[in-house]
Amino acid sequence: MLNSSGGLTPFFAVSAVLIALTKAGDHIVCSQGLYGCTFGLLQLMKNKYNINHDFCAMESVEQLSALIRPETACTYVETPINPTMNKLDLEMIAQVGKQHGIPVVVDNTFSTPYLQRLLDWGCDIVLHSATKYICGHGDVVGGLVVGKKQFINSVAIITLTEIDA
Repeated sequence: MLNSSGGLTPFFAVSAVLIALTKAGDHIVCSQGLYGCTFGLLQLMKNKYNINHDFCAMESVEQLSALIRPETACTYVETPINPTMNKLDLEMIAQVGKQHGIPVVVDNTFSTPYLQRLLDWGCDIVLHSATKYICGHGDVVGGLVVGKKQFINSVAIITLTEIDA
């Protein structure tokens, strides 16, 4: 787990993970209906770093697999999706990620780690908004990145050396 009160705010956690997992020319498959700032980050990454993305309803193995390319660096999903509250089949998404050798990143801000234990379901990296759980009214901000050591180390290196958290 990686956390920081000095820089890893909820959205900074998203940025740090996507920067750590991608390089110029890579590709990300994303769930539809992402948080607006995440969509903006994806557009910035596309325009500035040539990191492309496709959106997918994530309703079937075939639908998701059809969008994965050799340069796909990760799958990025948010569930439940805010504000629609649509839920995704995360075990299916994790299975497809494993079949293709790509990490599955889940923004679990809305649901909380108490309600969804996504690492147990096969997801590789899970993002949480600590802001909502530490005090609930925004005078404390924080984000958490939870995952296997190999992924957390790559995010930590990026945040400490390139982003200067």
